[in-house]
Amino acid sequence: MEVRIKILFTSLYHTDVYIWEAKGQNYVFPRILGHEAGRYVVESVGEGVNDLQPGDHVLPVFTGEFKECAHCKSEESNICVCARV
Repeated sequence: MEVRIKILFTSLYHTDVYIWEAKGQNYVFPRILGHEAGRYVVESVGEGVNDLQPGDHVLPVFTGEFKECAHCKSEESNICVCARV
């Protein structure tokens, strides 16, 4: 039930720039910046994954979905509020 994705493109976001400039912080370098990825491709799939295959373009969601709230059940949203209910 695992999928390995490959990030093809990424960009810097304002929080990356903040870390780069280290304003008011003593960050440990080197740092890997660029958490705003723009294009993902499935690299490999594990056992039990039947709806994706290597080469598929995907868009991962970085917030979990518990499939219990109206947002999770909606086909128009991927913003889960189950954890906040």
